[in-house]
Amino acid sequence: MEAAVFPMMDLFGNASDSDGDGGGGAHANGEESGATQNQQYVENEHQFPGVSLIIREFDFHPVNANLVWPGTASFAEWLVENRTLVEGKKVLEIGSGTGILAIFLAKALRCRVTTSDYDDAEIEENIAYNFRRNGLDPPPHLRHTWGTPLEANSHTWDVLVASDILLYVKQYENLIDTLKYLLTNGAREEGAASVLNGRQLTASGESSDIVPNDQPQISGKENVAEEADPKRLARPYFLMSWRRRIPKADEAKFFEGCRTAGLFVTDVGPRIYCITAQCWQR
Repeated sequence: MEAAVFPMMDLFGNASDSDGDGGGGAHANGEESGATQNQQYVENEHQFPGVSLIIREFDFHPVNANLVWPGTASFAEWLVENRTLVEGKKVLEIGSGTGILAIFLAKALRCRVTTSDYDDAEIEENIAYNFRRNGLDPPPHLRHTWGTPLEANSHTWDVLVASDILLYVKQYENLIDTLKYLLTNGAREEGAASVLNGRQLTASGESSDIVPNDQPQISGKENVAEEADPKRLARPYFLMSWRRRIPKADEAKFFEGCRTAGLFVTDVGPRIYCITAQCWQR
C-alpha cells in the first residue's frame, strides 16, 4: 500500500459534510490541534446496552475524536442483537475517537479489542484514560493514517468495526485502501462460521439475494428484505454503522469505491453494512 500524504485540513469536505452533532467540524479552519490549546475536559455518562460508561470528552479535535457520536449507541444495540458476529473475537476498531465502542465491546461482549485512529498522541492518551476510567486496562492502540502502510503482522483481527467514519469525503480513497489491505491480507476461510442475513448491494445500487447455506441465521433489521437469505462470513469482515447526514451523492462515492476496489458491500441492518474482500457464499 502506497503512502498517502495530505494536509490535516484535507480530511474535511465542505460544510455540508457534517450535521454538527459530532463536534469539531465547525473548527476546520486551520486552527491547531486541541493538544496545543487549553482544552476543557468533561466526563459524561453514556447508557449503552447493559452498561453505563463514563467517557472523558473535550472541546476540540481536528478529526472529531473529542466527542461520542450519537450513532454509536444504536450500533452497539445491533451488535448485541447479533452478538455471535463479535463476541469473544479479536476486534480492531477503525476511527476509535474516545474509545467508547471498543470499551463497550470489551466489557459487554468480551472482545479482545485494538483501538486505532489518526496518528495523534492526544487521541491515544484519551482512549487509555477512558479505558482505565471504566475499570479496564488500555488495549493495544494503532496510530494509523488511512492509506499509509500498516506495520507488519497488524492484520490478524477477526472483525473490523467502525461507527460514523464517512464524514471525510476527501479521504474515501485512502480509507478504502486501508480496508482492502486489512480484509485481503487477513483473509482466511478457516473458522468462518459467522452467518448473518442481508442483501448484497450491486454496482447499480440495487440489492440482490445472497446465496443461502445451512448455518444458523442472524437476523438483519430495517433495510433488509423480510426473507433475506443468510451469508457465510469469512474472517476478517468489516461491520460499519453510518448515521451521519451528508449528501447522498457523497455517501454513494464510498460504496461505489468499495465495489471498484473489489470489495463486497452488504446491507445488514438499519444503516449498518458488512464489507468483505470476497463474497463468501456456499
